[in-house]
Amino acid sequence: MREEQNFLVDNYYLWLVGLYVFTIIFNLVLYCFIRDKIYLWYFLYVLLNTVFILMEDSIDGLLLPQWFYAFIWHAGQYTFLMLSAATGIKIMQTFTEQAASQPILKRVGDRLVQSVFLFALLIFISQNYFGQSISLALIYVTKTVRDILILTCLLFIVWCLAVDIRYKKRMAYYYAATYVFFLFSCTMFMLNHLGVTSVNLLQPNILAWGLCFEILALSILLTFRIRFMVQQRGRYEMDKLDIEKKHVQNLLEAQETERKRIAEDLHDDVGSTLGALQLHISNLPDKPHENETLQQYFTKAQSLVLKATTDIRDISHNLLPKHFGELGLTRVLENRVDELNAVQQTRFRLIANVNEEMLTEIYAVTIYRIINELMVNIVKHAQASYAVIQLIMNDDEINIFTEDDGIGIKNAADKKGIGMRNLASRVGFLQGTLHIESNSKGSTIIISIPKKA
Repeated sequence: MREEQNFLVDNYYLWLVGLYVFTIIFNLVLYCFIRDKIYLWYFLYVLLNTVFILMEDSIDGLLLPQWFYAFIWHAGQYTFLMLSAATGIKIMQTFTEQAASQPILKRVGDRLVQSVFLFALLIFISQNYFGQSISLALIYVTKTVRDILILTCLLFIVWCLAVDIRYKKRMAYYYAATYVFFLFSCTMFMLNHLGVTSVNLLQPNILAWGLCFEILALSILLTFRIRFMVQQRGRYEMDKLDIEKKHVQNLLEAQETERKRIAEDLHDDVGSTLGALQLHISNLPDKPHENETLQQYFTKAQSLVLKATTDIRDISHNLLPKHFGELGLTRVLENRVDELNAVQQTRFRLIANVNEEMLTEIYAVTIYRIINELMVNIVKHAQASYAVIQLIMNDDEINIFTEDDGIGIKNAADKKGIGMRNLASRVGFLQGTLHIESNSKGSTIIISIPKKA
């Protein structure tokens, strides 16, 4: 009785089983949070090995419910070792990312795991429902096939790791360093089971200690694996953002090139034609005919040509001012303000403090479009008599402020117009923020753009 009472303590079962149970629960929690299948397979792996080790010294009868105890003994102790060896294949495949590096071996391993689980299911069914009628020959065949599958799974893992190590795959080195504990202990245990050897180096058995050391080593590796995956995912996201940013930048550069070409064509070709037409019309006599109707057509033609010339100039500047790269952002904005002040009721004042050498061309063009969009919106919708545009660069960001004395943005529809959507889109491209304050006495718009954009 004294020996039975001290059995769990003297044979280290008490804390070994405690470690196994903690690992089982911990990996199940990790799977629920991270959703990485390796933790689900690791949970099954330790659980199956724990059941097998408990059955080895009949501790399962002390710790497990009677119905479960009877169920697993009908299935057979070594069925759980076979299943744990199969789950070891899935852990190895996931840890070493075999699907990407060795897809053929991955398919072979999947078929082997499926065969093991199917064979285990047949054993469970046959032992629990037809146990009394099964012949001794069939029992012998079942045990033989089970032992062969256990050894096959162990050798398959060794083969896969050897192939990956041959190609100098780092994750294979790491996993091999942890799997060697279980491989050695399980091999010794199977040799004792088959009667080849009769060696028990440690109490309670070498498999229990092999699993213990593997749990400790693999737990450390899986912790580093989480960090590695987080860092890899971070690098992937950064690379993805860089690719997207480069794609958007290339697209915008192509758009700017096309805008520049169209602006030059409008200014040089269509603008020149309209200028010549206006000159010819202005050279006609003031009263080409005494017919009042013809005189009205003449006057209307002059006004239409003048309007078309103004529209072409505005469209050209909206696309891209001529010689933008030569003049620079500040000079182009000053010219644009002068043009608007010459033909519009709203009087604009520009305050600019920018180091243009720090701006790339696409950056400067986008800022020009933002400010031009702001001024166009003021002219079209604000009904303002005075407006101030400020462009200020400091150490960390570029700030754009606009303030007018107009009627303000009256409703949500104004805020969702095409002009405001274009403005928000361009600010978003530069990773900036847009803030609008508006009332019946005017509007204030504040845009902050980080330099790192």
